[in-house]
Formats: sequence, C-alpha cells, structure tokens
Amino acid sequence: MDIAGVLLVGGESRRFGRQKAFAHWKDKEFYQWSFEALNEETQNTVIISHPSIEENLKMMYDQVYLDDLKYRGKGPLAGLYTGMKKIKANWYAILPCDTPNITRDVLAELKELRDERFDAIVPVIEGKKQPLIALYHKRTLPFIIENLEEGNLRMSSLLDSISVLFANNLKSPSSAFLNINDQDTYQKCRSF
Repeated sequence: MDIAGVLLVGGESRRFGRQKAFAHWKDKEFYQWSFEALNEETQNTVIISHPSIEENLKMMYDQVYLDDLKYRGKGPLAGLYTGMKKIKANWYAILPCDTPNITRDVLAELKELRDERFDAIVPVIEGKKQPLIALYHKRTLPFIIENLEEGNLRMSSLLDSISVLFANNLKSPSSAFLNINDQDTYQKCRSF
C-alpha cells in the first residue's frame, strides 16, 4: 500500500472538558472531518481510539484500535506506532481528531511533496510546526520505537531524530490547521 491514514482520537480531552472527538462542528462531529479527509486521500484508514470511546467508534467503523498495550497512554507517538503496526504502507498520513477545518487538499499537497530523501513531510504554519498533520515514511518506525522506549514522547523528539521536509509554503489556508483544545476556542470559532 502506498499511503495509509492514521486518525488519532486517543486523547483524554482534559482541557476541553469532555470528549472532543464528538463535539459538533458545522454538520459533523470533529473526528468525522479528519476521517473523511484521510479516507479521500489514502488507501486505508485506521482510527486509534481512547478506551472510553472505543465502543462508540466501533459501531461506525471496523478499524478502530487502542494504543498497543506496551505504549498505551504515551500520547500521539504511541498512536502513530500503533497505526503503523496495524496497517502496512510506505507512507502514513496522520491527523488528530480536533482539526475540524482540515480538508483533503492539505493531504493532497503533502503527498505531492513526498521525496525519498525525507522521512517525514511536516507543515509549518505561521512559524509553528504541525507534526500531527503530517506524513511519515515507514522507515521512521524504529525511531518511533526508540523514542517511546527512552520516554521521549514529544513529537519534536521524533522530528529531531529523522530527516524532515518542513513545508513552509503550502497553498492551504492556515485556518485548515486550526486546533481546538478548549471550550473558549470552540465557542469563539463556532460564532464565526
């Protein structure tokens, strides 16, 4: 498989105050926007779920998994690891569930930038790296494992250990990368 999708729905949503995957944005729930973007631009998509919502997601989708038990609770890096172990592909497109403005166009742009000289394609939006809206080559798996084993759980630790193309000049609007982590942001954005 050339490219697979990994949707991360595994956070505890502490800052949001409730499970944000199911918060409504326009006519869909948060996670559905990311899932649809992945589904349209990849050949297969897995959802990496938090235990508290696994059953709800399994009622709608077949490929819903919890983080591998060895790394459960270790954040997005564990989710990426689990996605790579559950589905085989050359490249993995990763998205979080809390970017409801994301579109397939963002992923299409990133796919066009793939280059065998790089292990990952990571957007930089308004000076900020976006490692959870990115593409990772299968050869990053040993580096992911190494970081997990050493307790380096930040995505930036992974980026420091691999060859990354940082994409600064994407055509997609910065609003596509809006990450909603708390109720204040959610309420402000819903009023626009």
